[in-house]
Amino acid sequence: MSRRAASCSTPRLWSDSLHASCKPNKTQLAYCSQTSSITFTALPFQWRWDATVTTAHTLVAHSNRQRLKADFYLLTTAAIWGSGFVAQRAAMDDIGPISFTGVRFFLGWLCIQPFVLRVPSNLRKSKEHRWLTIALGAILLTGCVLQQIGLQWTTASKAGFLTSIYVILTPILASFWSHKIAAKTWAGAGLVLLGVYFLSVNGFSMQIGDALVTLGACMWAGQVLLLDNLAKKVPPILLASRQFLLVAICCTAYGLVFEEWDSSAWANAAPAVVYSGVFAIGVAFSLQAIAQVHAPPSDAAIIMSTESVFAALCGYLLLGESLDQRELFGCGLVFLGIVISQLRWRSQVK
Repeated sequence: MSRRAASCSTPRLWSDSLHASCKPNKTQLAYCSQTSSITFTALPFQWRWDATVTTAHTLVAHSNRQRLKADFYLLTTAAIWGSGFVAQRAAMDDIGPISFTGVRFFLGWLCIQPFVLRVPSNLRKSKEHRWLTIALGAILLTGCVLQQIGLQWTTASKAGFLTSIYVILTPILASFWSHKIAAKTWAGAGLVLLGVYFLSVNGFSMQIGDALVTLGACMWAGQVLLLDNLAKKVPPILLASRQFLLVAICCTAYGLVFEEWDSSAWANAAPAVVYSGVFAIGVAFSLQAIAQVHAPPSDAAIIMSTESVFAALCGYLLLGESLDQRELFGCGLVFLGIVISQLRWRSQVK
């Protein structure tokens, strides 16, 4: 059998191979009548088990291929975001951090508009939950500004690992809303905290750049929690679009007033700005959205945590950054803590 589930001209798949309780509903039949075939991913999960052995095996094989493709997309997203720290750091040699943030988010906002236009117009025009959406954008704005300013006084490698701690901060903050936290999550948090100490703390003081990036990670943890609540009420692509536009307008306005805009400096920074806006925001966001349709949240979180590894690797290869043994040990602890916490998170999500 081919990769397609079945042709619409062969209704025996519905009547002979499946139990009556597993027949498609009217909506699914209407969809079938409008297309030449239906992929397995479009079928309800329970239909697989009552099909013939051949159909079941084909479904499993197709599902595995979809999941492998999703994992590849997520890994590509992590690589783009990790290398994005290099672009962000390199741009700071020529232009102001706030102006850079405004322009990159405007480019990212433009990239996702084709997806936004596919949302029904009544949802796009709705003003429901607008204040929560503004609050969500304000949190994202604060996190981005803290990170971008902090990158002036730290390396892309460190910023990648320090930013990634939002993954473990999220379930900890969720505990304030009566979410239970597993023992392994606390163990992972302990490893992350120890890793941050080795990575950024000298004695009892923390470098200003590292501190700002860490505060930015805390803001993103809060943003993830609010986004989780709002995404059940507003299409996620609309939330992303409104957040991006808010950040773009606020940062660009601030940059025009308080930062210098030199044409030659912007020409030098253009490659970094375009890469950070188009790829790190537009392309990577789209890949993540596509991939997470087929990848479990736990798998996605673990794969995406490799962003910090890509940041360190690209910082070394492209900027000549290096980490001493103490900092490398701290990076290892941060990464290990995140992976441990997500392995436990998998059992909770499932």
